[in-house]
Amino acid sequence: MSSSKGLLPPRLTQAARLAMGTGNVPAPASGLLVYQTDGTSPGYYYASSATTWVRLADTSTADSRYIQNQTSATQTGGFKMSGAGTVGGALAIGGAATVGSNTTPGQVLTPVTSIHNMLAVAYGQIGASSATAFGGSGNYTTARTGTGTYTITFSAASGLSGVSLDNYAIVMSPYNTPSFITWTAFTTNGIINVSTSNTSGAAANLNFNFVVFQQ
Repeated sequence: MSSSKGLLPPRLTQAARLAMGTGNVPAPASGLLVYQTDGTSPGYYYASSATTWVRLADTSTADSRYIQNQTSATQTGGFKMSGAGTVGGALAIGGAATVGSNTTPGQVLTPVTSIHNMLAVAYGQIGASSATAFGGSGNYTTARTGTGTYTITFSAASGLSGVSLDNYAIVMSPYNTPSFITWTAFTTNGIINVSTSNTSGAAANLNFNFVVFQQ
C-alpha cells in the first residue's frame, strides 16, 4: 500500500470495451474495472457480470438535484423530489405514486392559489328497472331498493367510500322520460340515496345520469 501512488486501470475505447465477450475476445471477469476514453459517456466502468457493464457516476454527471435515468430491468429504486424544482420532460410512473406527505383518499391536486377546478371523480348512467350501470367511471355499484328508489355505493378505490360528501358537488338528471329526481348523500359512508318520480309526483322507476365533482 502506498500513500503517494494510485491505481491506473486499463484504458479502453468504447468499442474495445463493448467488444469484450464477442468473437475471439474473452468476456470480462466480474469486477473488472476499466476506464473508457471516448464515446458519449467516458469514464470508469466495471463489469457486474460477464455481459453487463455499469458506469461509475461522478459528480459532474450525477448531480444530486436531478433524478437519474434507471437502466436496470427491475427499476425498483425509489426517488424523492423536494424543493421548487420543475420536471423538464415527461414523467412516466410505472408503479403507484403518492403525492404529498399527507395524501388522503379523494384529495385533488389544485393550483397553489387554492382556486379549485371542479373535477369529476365519479359518473354514470343508471338504468330504470334493474339499476344497471351503463358505462361510467366504474368506481361504484348501484341497486334499486324499491319503486323509484336507488342507492349508489362507492368503492374503496374511488376515494369516496367512508368520506363526507359535503365537499362534493353532485349533479343528477333524468333521461329519456320527463320526470323528477331527488337525492340525499350520507356524510360518513359515501352512499347516495336517489328517488325518482314521474311528472305527477308518483314514485316510478326511471333512467338517470349522475356526476360527482370534487370542488
